[in-house]
Amino acid sequence: MELPPTTRPRNTLSFRQRVGVWYTHWPLLLIVLLAALSQGFSFADSNQGTYLPPGIRLVDPEYLLNDRWLNSVFHYHLAFSVLVAAIHSVGFLAEGLAIANTLSVLVAFWAMYEFGKHAQIRRLIPAFLVLLILITVKGGLQTAATTFLFSSSMQASSLPTMGLILACAFFVQNRLMAVGYCLAITGLFHTNFLLLGMAFFGLTYTLLHGKQLLEWRKCFPSFFKDQCQIILPSLLVFILLLPGIMPLLSEEITPENAELAAWLFRDFAVPEHYKPSSYLIDFYALAGWQTLGLIWTRFACVSSSKRSQLYAIQGAFIILIWLATLLTTVVYIDVVSRLFFWRLAPFSLMISILIFTAGTLHALYSDTELTAPRLINLFLSGVALLFVARTNVFYYELFSPRGSAEVFIIASLLACVVYRWVFQPRLSWLPNISPKVSSNPILLIILLGAVIVSYDPIRFKLLTGDEEYALQKEAYTWIESNTATDAIFLIPPELRAFRLEAGRAIVVNIKALPFGANNLIEWYRRLEKISATSAPTNYGQATAGYKSITSARIEELQLEFNVSYALLHRQSLQTDMWSKVRFCNKFYVILDLLNTNSNTASNCPTASPEITPS
Repeated sequence: MELPPTTRPRNTLSFRQRVGVWYTHWPLLLIVLLAALSQGFSFADSNQGTYLPPGIRLVDPEYLLNDRWLNSVFHYHLAFSVLVAAIHSVGFLAEGLAIANTLSVLVAFWAMYEFGKHAQIRRLIPAFLVLLILITVKGGLQTAATTFLFSSSMQASSLPTMGLILACAFFVQNRLMAVGYCLAITGLFHTNFLLLGMAFFGLTYTLLHGKQLLEWRKCFPSFFKDQCQIILPSLLVFILLLPGIMPLLSEEITPENAELAAWLFRDFAVPEHYKPSSYLIDFYALAGWQTLGLIWTRFACVSSSKRSQLYAIQGAFIILIWLATLLTTVVYIDVVSRLFFWRLAPFSLMISILIFTAGTLHALYSDTELTAPRLINLFLSGVALLFVARTNVFYYELFSPRGSAEVFIIASLLACVVYRWVFQPRLSWLPNISPKVSSNPILLIILLGAVIVSYDPIRFKLLTGDEEYALQKEAYTWIESNTATDAIFLIPPELRAFRLEAGRAIVVNIKALPFGANNLIEWYRRLEKISATSAPTNYGQATAGYKSITSARIEELQLEFNVSYALLHRQSLQTDMWSKVRFCNKFYVILDLLNTNSNTASNCPTASPEITPS
């Protein structure tokens, strides 16, 4: 006995037929392009200050020559660094990465639609539009552990995100070899995606064929062959990357320092990622959406075989995410936390939104019989709505776009289903919901409104930006024009993109987290030094300490770290620092600690205003 065939039929469709909805529904294509552009057109934000410098160094060996972080830590996003180097070598890094990011979002949107089409999801176009609305309003579909699908700029995770969605689309087409290649290429850009992709699709396939495996002796050869198609390409990539990862795993360190490094990573540096107990509220909304997806799969999907695939995909997401959460809250297993299974959460959310919307829309045009299972569906959906509302009320104002969008969409669709199933059969005078009335124009208008309402200048730094960024850019431009390329700067630790924007080495900042326990401890020691704090427990203490910096402390740091210049908040400027001021604007001042530039800034009065960047 063999498992059901996984080969797809030969494609004999014409180009126009393959393009399908994108060719015949050009307004939808335009609105999808608008939704992709609305994600942002930015540079030097999010994680770019961490992941771009290694790529620039490949092209320019003198770049940040004296920067300890760049010189001493291992950067494992090798393929991404090569991509950055290639774009930087042609001279338009910022614009090139922004365009590449927009293209990756467009391909991901196309892959989402292809997933729905090949999963035979009903009412796909309106369901897809609702998904785009929520992606637009919710900032790239941000969810538990501050994970997201899309960002305003090209990240190391951008292409892997696109690749994982493509792999889902290939999976529902039974193109397992394409899934395997997709995961392998994805893994070249991001090792975490490599490991999670193997675990997720391996488990999904196992869940899909679980019943057949009861006769494991007959089914095992076919099962093993299919799993090899999915996992083997990624395993080969993992072996290729292993020599670079092994030094991190075999690092020599004392037990005391190992314990300190574990605390730094989990509790101090990135608790919003690796410590689920600090963001348990996020799991309410995730659980609500996952429940809605499971409940409405039967209504959303035409084919029973495709429903099985959808259940298997959702089940794999639920098992991996919630098992990892249990193993890092009820008990704490460090390796589970570092594997970061919560990265799968926005993908689970994406599929649940698509299924729930399609299922409820189809229910509006089905028969009106209110059976016991349907009553249970409505009750559980109401509970799920409360879970989603709980998270949104915690983070946002109730009637703000981000706070109300999810709740409004769920409540509206459920209200329509209740109208159809409960009230319409019992009150004959109520009007019918006509299947001839299309919701697409209304949803297109709502999506356009979501794009407008969600506009944030800071997500479009390359086009607009805000006042704070403009003043930062002014300081960075002065630094590039007036300081030596090998200068070392002391900066406010919260400035995450200084290396990238100014092109100068720094003592330390918060965002550029090094890998390896010893490097992590040195990073923490430097934060203590620049903030004059002893064992700070959060970033706020470090940033507050730097704002109260004194001339004496600057001199100590200059001697210890060979600092040439200090960038301070304007409010930190003290009387005995005036003679060293070489640049000044509304937010920042720059001190020349070596007195190499004798041109004192003329626009910095003795009384500094109490203005601090938000």
